[in-house]
Amino acid sequence: MVTVEVDSARVESRLAAGELRCPSCVGGVLAGWGYARSRRVVGTAGSVRPRRSRCRTCAVTHVLLPVTLLLRRAYAAEVIWEALAAKAAGVGHRGIAAKLGVPA
Repeated sequence: MVTVEVDSARVESRLAAGELRCPSCVGGVLAGWGYARSRRVVGTAGSVRPRRSRCRTCAVTHVLLPVTLLLRRAYAAEVIWEALAAKAAGVGHRGIAAKLGVPA
């Protein structure tokens, strides 16, 4: 997974211009390679379908994940942050879940 900015148009232009580098090899450039599967993320409007890319040098594929999402999490970063802040304030897990509208 490669973390990219939220603006998908900017990500597309960076892919087309060859500005995204491969984290798996030295000097590789990422190019567009379709999309990852669509998934529901709590805290976002609708489902999310991240862009995929493939290195032109080593042929490894990567999912381009917006910075507002966290790797392998079903909740947006903002929702996770709110839960952590509430826990630090002494709120229990049931109270946090009720406040955020998620299962305890």
